[in-house]
Amino acid sequence: MLRESIKLILILLVVSIPAAAMTGKVVKMEFGPNYGTIVHVDIEGSSTTQCANNPYGFDFSFDAGTESGKIVFSALLAAQSRNVAVTVSGTGFCTVNSWGGNAEDLRFIQTHN
Repeated sequence: MLRESIKLILILLVVSIPAAAMTGKVVKMEFGPNYGTIVHVDIEGSSTTQCANNPYGFDFSFDAGTESGKIVFSALLAAQSRNVAVTVSGTGFCTVNSWGGNAEDLRFIQTHN
């Protein structure tokens, strides 16, 4: 019983970690064969997550090989081509990006007019 209670407390602590959110235009994205299905995104401004220390300015990373990742990638490309702002929120963790500096794992985006 005590062990299960401790696990529940740890899960609640992880879930309650505040996530960074940024609103701005998509400055750049980077993707290609060297990264597999991972896409790196730079939004105007700078990420406040401590683990996001990417030397190339990328704030968020996500896997475009998943169904939800394909939708996110499409929405970010549309926002970039239309030059409109989006709000991007991260998870507070940097686990998706595995190359030269970290970017925060993307949680969700909101599109704007």
